[in-house]
Formats: sequence, structure tokens, C-alpha cells
Amino acid sequence: MSLLVAMVVLEKSELPTDELLASCNDRSLISDLQSRDRVVSFVIGEVQINCGLVEAPIPRGELMPLLKTSPYWHGSDDKIADHKAHLIVAASGDIEKKLLALALTRAVSKILRSTAGSIAVYWGAGSIVTAKDSFCAFADSSSSDQLPLYLWVDFRCFPKEKGWALFTHGLKSLGFMEIEVSQSPLSASETVGFVFNTAHYLLDFGPVLKDGDTIGMSADQKIKITHVDSAYQPGQMVYHLEMLS
Repeated sequence: MSLLVAMVVLEKSELPTDELLASCNDRSLISDLQSRDRVVSFVIGEVQINCGLVEAPIPRGELMPLLKTSPYWHGSDDKIADHKAHLIVAASGDIEKKLLALALTRAVSKILRSTAGSIAVYWGAGSIVTAKDSFCAFADSSSSDQLPLYLWVDFRCFPKEKGWALFTHGLKSLGFMEIEVSQSPLSASETVGFVFNTAHYLLDFGPVLKDGDTIGMSADQKIKITHVDSAYQPGQMVYHLEMLS
């Protein structure tokens, strides 16, 4: 049984009981909807969703530093700082972790639309905060073939002397090693895009990238992959992409 958790940041204490009940007309998507005390639970496919209200904010020291590194947070930092409560949304099921994450994403999207005071989503496994509208937009366009990895994984790209470096945070929660690039001659957006596609390839086909393999987005591009100790997350083995020729 696998478990994934996300948190919904709230302006005030609010549980989406009535709103969620009213919006659950599509029984092919959601079933077994129940509400008790401060918990709403339902089922999406093979996944159990439990949504609990916590009448206290997420600690500022945990949340606020992430706003600077979360690419799809674009709201008021003060609004996050002053939030009064949050929802803990947990998804559990005996299915692939990417499908579990997809079910959790869809559940959170429905919860966001059912709570007027929701501000953002904190995906703890990836240390990412995403604004409400951006999260819902990604969720709406997602599928098992088009995974919303930017909601789940931090693709942290930063300048180096000869280009850009990058590490991911969040792939481990999906059952894979993280990916790192120590030096890329590509632009920041191209580097992120390449690593995004590599991560999606892993989620599509499994841990098929062996130590010493090459990967590329064209017949001419050959990026060597090595399995090494992480330069940024001690104690972890990662996929290192050797992007400098």
C-alpha cells in the first residue's frame, strides 16, 4: 500500500463538505463520499482519498522559503504568511505511484474548487508550493501520458560558471532516483525541459536508464548517464546527466 500527501493552504478554517457533495455528480470519477467531524473521504478509481482539516497554519519556517523556488507560485507572499488553516489530503492505494500521484492531483483540484478560501497547494514530497489556479490548470490537462511533473517535482536550476546546474527533488517519492546535472551548456529553460523529459521517460518506462547508458531527444544527441552519489542530497544515489561534450 502506497501513500502520498499534499496540503491545501487556507485563508480560514474550511472543510469542503457541502460543496464537494454538490459537485460530485460524476460517479464514474468519485464514489463513497463520506463526511464526519473534520474529515471528508472518497474514492477515485482504486484510490482512497482522506481530507482532514487542521485549524492551524503550516509552520512559516517550512512554507515561506519555498515561495522563492516554486515556479508556479505567483500570489501574495503575505497571504501565505497570514493563512489560518490547512487541509491534509492523503491518497492511498495498491497502484503505481505515478497513478497514485495523479489521483491525488485530481482530488486536490476538486477540493480547491470546493473551498473558496483555498490559496495554494504544498506538495511536500517535492517541496513545491503551487498557486490554486496553476494547480487546477495542470490537473485539468494531465493524464497518464502527460503527467503534471511540475506539481510533483522541484526542477531546481541555477547558474554555474559555464552554464547551468540542476537537481530534482520529488522523484524519490515516485519510486525513482533523483536526477542531477552538474554543468549544462543549454539555456536554463532547455536544461529544465531536457530533465523534465528524462523524468517523464522514467515514469513511463520504469528504471530502465542504466549506469553508462546514453539518452537524447534526437538521433544525434547522446547524453551519458551515470549513477553517482548526489552532490546536493547526501546519502542518495542519483542519475547524473553528463551534458557537457
